[in-house]
Amino acid sequence: MCVISQFLQTLASPFSTLRDICLATINRLSLSIFARANYLAVFKYGNNSWTSGNVESLLRLIAAKQTSNVDYIQTPAIESLVLSKLPEIFTSVSSDNRHSLDKATDSINTIIDFINPHALTLFVPRIIARLKATSSWGEKIVLMQALQHLATIAKSTMNQYIPELVPILSSEIWDTKQEVRREAKRTLESISQIVDNKDILPCIYELVAAIVDPSRIPSTIHALGSVALVSDVTSSTLAVMVPVLSRGLRENSNVIKRKSAIIITNMSQLVPSASIIEPFLDELVPQLKYNARDASNPEIRDVSAKARDALEMVYNSRGIGEQAANRPLFEAVSPYVMMGLLDELSTSENTEGMLEFIAHISSNLALNKVTDSETWFAVLREYFEVATGDNDVQTATEKLRQDAISCIPAELVAIQTPSPKETLCDIVFSFSYATTCLLTKTSLSLRRGERYGLCGPNGCGKSSFLRALKDNRIEGFPSSDQCKIAYVEHDIENTRADISVLDYIGVFTTISVEEIVSQLKTLGFTDEMMGNSIQTLSGGWKMKLALTRAMIENPDILLLDEPTNHLDATNCRWVADYLNTCGVTAIVVSHDASFLENICQNVLHFESRKLVLYKGSLSNFVSQCPNAQSYFAIKDNISTYHFPRPGYLEGVRTNEKIIIKVEDVSFKYDGTSHPQVSNVSFQCSLNSRVAIVGANGSGKSTLMNIIAGELVPQSGYVYTHENCRFGYIKQHSFLHLESHMDKTPSEYIQWRFQPGMDRELTDRADRRITDADRRSMDRMFRISGREMRVFKILSRKWHKHTYRYECQMFAPQPIGLQYEPWTPLGTDQTVWLPRAELIRSHPKLVAEVDMKEAVENDQFPGLIRSEIERHCANFGLDPEIVTHLKIKELSGGQKVKLVLAACSWLKPHFIVLDEPTNYLDRNALAGLAKGLKYFEGGVIIGTHSPELVEEIAEEVWTMEDGKLTPTGHSWTTMSSMMPKRVDPNETAPHYTSQGVRVTFDTPKRLTVAQNRRKKKLRIKRMKLLGDDYVSSDEEIW
Repeated sequence: MCVISQFLQTLASPFSTLRDICLATINRLSLSIFARANYLAVFKYGNNSWTSGNVESLLRLIAAKQTSNVDYIQTPAIESLVLSKLPEIFTSVSSDNRHSLDKATDSINTIIDFINPHALTLFVPRIIARLKATSSWGEKIVLMQALQHLATIAKSTMNQYIPELVPILSSEIWDTKQEVRREAKRTLESISQIVDNKDILPCIYELVAAIVDPSRIPSTIHALGSVALVSDVTSSTLAVMVPVLSRGLRENSNVIKRKSAIIITNMSQLVPSASIIEPFLDELVPQLKYNARDASNPEIRDVSAKARDALEMVYNSRGIGEQAANRPLFEAVSPYVMMGLLDELSTSENTEGMLEFIAHISSNLALNKVTDSETWFAVLREYFEVATGDNDVQTATEKLRQDAISCIPAELVAIQTPSPKETLCDIVFSFSYATTCLLTKTSLSLRRGERYGLCGPNGCGKSSFLRALKDNRIEGFPSSDQCKIAYVEHDIENTRADISVLDYIGVFTTISVEEIVSQLKTLGFTDEMMGNSIQTLSGGWKMKLALTRAMIENPDILLLDEPTNHLDATNCRWVADYLNTCGVTAIVVSHDASFLENICQNVLHFESRKLVLYKGSLSNFVSQCPNAQSYFAIKDNISTYHFPRPGYLEGVRTNEKIIIKVEDVSFKYDGTSHPQVSNVSFQCSLNSRVAIVGANGSGKSTLMNIIAGELVPQSGYVYTHENCRFGYIKQHSFLHLESHMDKTPSEYIQWRFQPGMDRELTDRADRRITDADRRSMDRMFRISGREMRVFKILSRKWHKHTYRYECQMFAPQPIGLQYEPWTPLGTDQTVWLPRAELIRSHPKLVAEVDMKEAVENDQFPGLIRSEIERHCANFGLDPEIVTHLKIKELSGGQKVKLVLAACSWLKPHFIVLDEPTNYLDRNALAGLAKGLKYFEGGVIIGTHSPELVEEIAEEVWTMEDGKLTPTGHSWTTMSSMMPKRVDPNETAPHYTSQGVRVTFDTPKRLTVAQNRRKKKLRIKRMKLLGDDYVSSDEEIW
């Protein structure tokens, strides 16, 4: 007590300074009394008790306290005085003397460590203000080193000041003093490392390097373009990215301008508040407007306009006047807001500055979402004691805490509905694919035994999301150790196509063969099917096999990607019945609305980068989300796919003429006991609109492969017009693209048609040269007394009602009585052979020349970017997708559209599509149906979709056990039943009364030379006769 009384007596002297009091207490009293002394001194005398001449003593005092081996005790009075004297402190510790810079930096860092970390928001702005104001290079270095120290110990606090610091440090990088430039770069790197967007952290050093060295802008933009932005884009993120993007928009390279605009578009969609983007609009929008208006490249104008619109949409739709619930957290709990909450607090007249401390500390606590009352009281107790005296500190602290928490915006928290079912998954996550953000900060909660339909338009990322769940790439999703997951894709991998059905199932399970056989038999597989390879199965049976494999695994979560693809109505019902009774949690992606309606208990819908959960069936979901009506019915107000007009077919003057004729064709795969196609006959013209229907495994795909030349029948005859071109899409349409996943759609089309013909045709079965073909091509032709063989067919020409082909021959060279080996003759010794002779031994070479000639005679668009983009736009593919996205980044629906565009590039006469409805949403399906309906060539389509059959088909061919039953046309089976082509020059027959037919001679048509001679004679006669000349029909015609 005597010590305290002595201390109070010291305070009674008005001439005592706080420095003397502090030095006395630090030497003679315990630190608890030292803290109390701070309170008493400031409470009685205020900040004026500290004189300007005691800065060095203050630093010694702080250093002494820091080196004391005791626990930290808050000293609010000292902190308040340090802040009030910061300008004098900076002046006293800063020097242009290099030897004193390190000591000065240590002094400033000591002050930083001394200040309450929650109150650094009061300290940092003063450093920034001093850095702007000072011209001393030494002081700049000390201040920048202090900022580096702050970035290390107070990351969340410094993150708020990055937007203000980046422009200052960017200007200091160009300072005339080398030491300042070096320190500015280090500081910029240091504060950039604490940016709160983890997506761009791998590119931070490149971003800083681009700010320092503008020549690195192109490489940095390319690096940023490969980053998938998922996290929210905050002010600190924009502060680092915008200077680089702004320069990128001004680059000479169109590629860099385009990428910069696309990055801005993607980035703006992740900005949570207009107030975040507002400070950066002046740096981006003017240049975007200039590029959108004046750029010479139309693509640059387009992407710049989209980026400008995206920024303005963020600014307008999330306007500056938004409510507190929509503001970013640092604005909702800013120190200014906290000061408003302290208005009613009664304080001493000498401690008004302490309220500012309390406001900043409480703001930092709220910003870090610290909500427990114990922490708030422990941190703020001494500050309230200094500010209010001995009033009820705990009550004041608790009131401030509650008011501050009420200012925190409500976070997106999933509402938990009580359920008796076990929760398998309850997570919040973000997800991106390639460079596209698909989902951001969305929730996913799965209950055991419930079925979820995953819905969204083509390209939204449904299949990519399921694959990410399977590969455990979703943060927080249960691993295979915690939860067994089975994934059923739309196609079985080609690498497994050669193994048997039994061996395929055995790869994925450890159960006995007997159990596998028993399970397969219950699902309709016969003993023969189980022993055959997978490639002998139809698409529907392959899908059923994949589903069977998943069922045998007995999973906890079943992921199904388009399970109804290739399945007929019977098997679709079987899948639905299984899902409804198995009790397994299932997430299903399907464009079959009736199937989803049958199985769904919940719908997960892609909406604005969120997964939104709707309880109930698909119809209940549509009632709540009217925009999803496209899942139910095909609409009329959608864009139509435009197939090009077929090229000219020589000799075909009417669309009714037969160009495809199949007679008594049969085909059987190796290893099967019965043919897949048996004794099928039909014929088609350009007017044909044929739908082939039938159950899975009935032979539809096999027949279509025969029509398109992919398979060669073992018996029967297939005729197609020599110049007829097919646009063919296989049942597994992605097979067309498997080897080109790293190409863009534009590059794929250029590769495929670069030789002047379709490269995929070279792999067709009817084009491959077999051993039997080689033996046939050894046929001898006697030319000018010498025996020769055909080496190559070069071209053809029309001669006397048939084609003749220019052939380079293979002949022996005689030397005496011996012959040298056969050698090809020169191209100056070619021979013209008639088609009838050549087709007997060289049909495939003749067909190849016919195709080349047909392609050369038609007018096709050039393989340039603009033409490819224009062609693909007819099938719903944007130029951005066609030119810049890799095929592996496309959705299933976009891949189907690409295959449609590619197969129609050469203006086919016949479109042959096997299950084209797979992967397409309802609007895309409607566009395809309209396009096929108005196509001027023939159409053959295999489908299980009754809507598509009703929309386009005039003929329906039913396949059952390899047999074809055609309906809908009078001439689909026999040529004698076809309506005969009517010659417009042919007159109707005439008969006498006795029934005898009377024929009339048709006047012979004169040649051009005869008409010219006749005209000369008529003119000569006119001159001779003058007015007496009378014309006659005989003379005129």
